[in-house]
Amino acid sequence: MRYIVILLISAIIIYGFFIEPNVIKITNIEYTSSKIEDSLNNFTIVHISDLHIKDYGVKEQFVVKSLITIKPNMVVFTGDFIDDKKYLETLNQFLSAFRLSYEGPAFAVLGNWDYESSANAIEKLLNDYNITLLKNENTYYTFNSSSFYVIGVDDPITGHDDLDSALFRVNLNKFTLVLSHAPDIVTKFSSNLKFDLVLCGHTHGGQIGVPFISKKLAPTTTEYIKGLYNTQFGTIYVNRGIGTSVFKFRFLCPPELTVIKLKSEK
Repeated sequence: MRYIVILLISAIIIYGFFIEPNVIKITNIEYTSSKIEDSLNNFTIVHISDLHIKDYGVKEQFVVKSLITIKPNMVVFTGDFIDDKKYLETLNQFLSAFRLSYEGPAFAVLGNWDYESSANAIEKLLNDYNITLLKNENTYYTFNSSSFYVIGVDDPITGHDDLDSALFRVNLNKFTLVLSHAPDIVTKFSSNLKFDLVLCGHTHGGQIGVPFISKKLAPTTTEYIKGLYNTQFGTIYVNRGIGTSVFKFRFLCPPELTVIKLKSEK
């Protein structure tokens, strides 16, 4: 019995450190709203979060190659590109490959690790690859004959968020897509604010997919750990992220690439 336990623990350790962190799951969700016009029906958004990139390896190549198949209309990044400035060249390599696979519009916000490593250099790289960094600002994006707001609220973990600036001149009667690194941004929302879709990351889903453990490990003051939540502030999606931080271990909580299809309400 003792040997079985030892083998089981060893298998979990090997799987958690070397297998699951490199096996990305593609999550497909649909978001339906009366605010989504017919010309936006099936508009596809790929949500990438928490790369924590250290090398251009199997999972990073999977992300890039997936874009060729998915053919999204938009790609959004919700922060934590790197942990340390020494990985800037690797991020450059990833973004170069990203642009070879996808030429369309891309938007981003920064995360806490970005600010703790090299935010200015990351911003320059994003600009070099025509990825629009939204730092407490918004853009009114037009596709075919329809338009909607893409709102970027800067990282709330490091205190760079400024919701008033991010919402300047936003008409909430239009469809609103909000990007912010951490779900903790909801603690700054007033009760009269309701967005359509809020995309976040930061938590990594706790990295261990056991409910009572993931809630303790997920670095958030909110109840939003991973996946889709219908809240008083609108629909929130918390991406489990691509990379890991602190410890390179995942168990029952694989890295994630999220594909979101907008659907017009008939």
